[in-house]
Formats: sequence, C-alpha cells, structure tokens
Amino acid sequence: MEKNLELSELNSCEKIPLEEFTKHKKSSFSENVLKTVKRRFYILNWLPEYDRTKAIGDFIAGVTIGLTMIPQSLAYANLANVPAVYGLYSAFAGSIIYMLLGTVREVSIGPTSLMSILTISYTYEKPIEYVFIMTFICGCVEMAMGIFRLGACMRRFFLNKFINISFKSQAF
Repeated sequence: MEKNLELSELNSCEKIPLEEFTKHKKSSFSENVLKTVKRRFYILNWLPEYDRTKAIGDFIAGVTIGLTMIPQSLAYANLANVPAVYGLYSAFAGSIIYMLLGTVREVSIGPTSLMSILTISYTYEKPIEYVFIMTFICGCVEMAMGIFRLGACMRRFFLNKFINISFKSQAF
C-alpha cells in the first residue's frame, strides 16, 4: 500500500544539529606523515600487492633492459668523454632511485645521447669534477621541481603547444 504524503510532510525537513555538519574526523600527526610518505614513495603503494607472477615478468624485463642498457651506457660515457664506469653508474643509479620515487611504470630512465653531447659541450677539456658538479646541480634542480610539483608549470608555460602535438603524433 502506498502511503499518501501531504505537501507539508514533503517540504518539512528534519532538524539536524549543527554539530553533525561540523564534525570532521581529525587525523593524527602519524596518519598525516604516513599519507605523505606513501605519496612521495610510490613503491609503498604497489609493493603490498606485488606477487610472484609480477616478479617473474619484471625479472625478464629487467634482464632484457639491462642487457640493452650496458653497452648503450658504455657508448654514451665514451661520447661524453668520461670513464666507462660512470656510464654504468648513470644507467643504474637513476633506475634504482626511480623505482623508489617514480609513479609511471612505462618511463625510460638512463643516459641519452643528448645528455652526453651536452655534457661534453660544457665540460670539454675540464677535469672530471666538473661533470660531477653539473650532474649534481641538475639532480638538485629536478628534485626541487618534483618536490614543488613544477611539472604542470613546465607544461603550461615552457612547452609549446606544437611541440606537444608533434610528440603525440609521432607516438602513433
């Protein structure tokens, strides 16, 4: 049986105390710290769900990438006119750091020919310490951009719309 409601019953609102609207669950300091750490170290989000099948796939991918990256890193170190061991350091140190801090699975981390050419152009006939200083400063700038979330500013103000379109069209 349907109950016939009068218009006055439909328009009347139940009085709700103000405390119900102003109640917020206040999180403790430790909960806020944990949220911040999980947001900064993305590995803490996916590591609990990591299983054996994912590990096997990642192992195969890691061996494949490693076998490709070793000779490539050696060649880029030669191109940058630094000892070969620094090419290997640049290949694997960035990958390990990105494993802890990175959020995109499909990104490629490591030395490139452009970085090698820029390195040699700025540090030609200078001691190897100049390469270390330049690398450290570049890392600090990238870390600061990540901490202050300046990627959106870079995309908005410094990357031309036509550059974005050309990269996107070449991806297909």
